[in-house]
Amino acid sequence: MRRVWHLFLVLMALVGSAPSVHAADAAVPIVFLPIESDDAEDQASALTAAIRAKIRAGTAFTLSDTNQTLGMLTAGLRCGTRPEAACARKIGDQLKSERYIWGVMQKSGPKDVVVDLHFVQRGKDEVVAKETFPFAIKDPTDPQLKKVAGRLFDTLSGRKVGTINVYAGDVNGNVLVDGKESTPMKKGVASLELSPGEHSFQVSAPGRQTTSQSALVVAGKEASLTISLPVLADAASDGPKKPFPVRKVVAWSAIGVGALFEVIAAAEFGAYFGHLSDGNASRDAYGALRPRAGLKCTDGVANPEAIATSKYHAETICSEDKLARETSTAGWIFGGIGVAAIGTGVYLLVTEKAEPEKSEKKTMRLSPTFGPQGGSLSLSGTF
Repeated sequence: MRRVWHLFLVLMALVGSAPSVHAADAAVPIVFLPIESDDAEDQASALTAAIRAKIRAGTAFTLSDTNQTLGMLTAGLRCGTRPEAACARKIGDQLKSERYIWGVMQKSGPKDVVVDLHFVQRGKDEVVAKETFPFAIKDPTDPQLKKVAGRLFDTLSGRKVGTINVYAGDVNGNVLVDGKESTPMKKGVASLELSPGEHSFQVSAPGRQTTSQSALVVAGKEASLTISLPVLADAASDGPKKPFPVRKVVAWSAIGVGALFEVIAAAEFGAYFGHLSDGNASRDAYGALRPRAGLKCTDGVANPEAIATSKYHAETICSEDKLARETSTAGWIFGGIGVAAIGTGVYLLVTEKAEPEKSEKKTMRLSPTFGPQGGSLSLSGTF
């Protein structure tokens, strides 16, 4: 009986220890050496942090800490700056790791950097991954840099992903993938890298109806998914924005212009009465002269006989008479234009609600005419 109990306890111990062995083998240790760079140190440091965060977030590897750098190791082992196969094995021995990643980065043109990563595993071929991204990115939490880090590590570890671009008009919102991961959508566009297979996408935006749709993601391929987001009833009930009040603006502008012309007309009539008064005073003075010749004015010039009688009075009478006629004509013209403009403005305001807006363009044309004997005004147009 004692032998049976011993056997039972041994079996229970083996069964209990089996899960812990598998759990330990589930994630394998890996060393990620800081990316080396001579002209893009900040970008190399940011990408190093982003890739290490990617490794820690996964379940396939456990990140092994190290204080050593690629430069220290190659210098100590007398290798080149880019270690070849023999030197790569020595670095692995120095790190006491079956697998590690090393990489270099340098500027590529004035605006970009290029990174070259190598995944070294004992007994296997070296895996290489390269990426180019903007030099301006220096934050390890930058979404674009995180995508670069994800693509690099997926390539090195052999994990395949596909890219799908979601298009939904020009709105800002969010894309929910498989009911779990939410990605911001800016101006109607969101780009996602996902594992191969069919995924569901739920797109939402303020004032729009949330829409769901499925799509197939293919490893190493890029696809597009266009989703329509209908406007919600509450948002549609607000109706279109009111059009610019062109009719009112034209009406009040016409009234303002008409008022200005009326002020000018009043000034011209004031000048007319002034010239008329001065001319009459000179006419009375000329009439009191004895003897005197008859006075005739031609285009503001007195006849010689009247000038011989009194040059001052004769020239004043004819000059003031001419100026009075000119200011009177100008006053009537400006006054007529002012009245027409004010009348047009009032008409547009009064008939705004009574008459619906027509589609054709509304025009108004004023045609004043001037002459030595007076003036006239014609008004035509559509309203």
